[in-house]
Amino acid sequence: AYGGQRMADSKFDKSLVTLPQTLRIFGYGTLRRGHSNHALLEMSKFMGEAATLRTYWMITTGIFPVVLDAVPADFELPPLAIAGEIYHVDDATLEQLDRVERKGRFYDSKVTDVHAASHKVQAHIYIGVADYWHHRHLPAWSIQNKRRELEWAPV
Repeated sequence: AYGGQRMADSKFDKSLVTLPQTLRIFGYGTLRRGHSNHALLEMSKFMGEAATLRTYWMITTGIFPVVLDAVPADFELPPLAIAGEIYHVDDATLEQLDRVERKGRFYDSKVTDVHAASHKVQAHIYIGVADYWHHRHLPAWSIQNKRRELEWAPV
């Protein structure tokens, strides 16, 4: 009985060990290589360029873009796929990103399907909170890359 109990304890102990989790982040603005917040991802694994399978709208502050999954009624442009990059990030990096992106106030983190290196994967994307951004009347971003995806760059 003691040996059996001992084995149960060791199984239980292993279940308490948490390995660092990694998840995919889709960066479409200042988190991308060569842009102002990329330093936050320097220790993360770059997985390649990608684009959303779903279409979205993009607005810009001039300093950074905001992707929206809903727009005000008077918004003139159609939604398009968004160009970006995929990174594998750990929990600590994700917490830092959530702080920088002001998750819950400026952005929500949502999961979206992205097309990367000829296959589909799921990744977290920061989507602008409608209640925060809609009434600000920021200009729409309409510049597209050769694949007709919205691709942001600072102006």
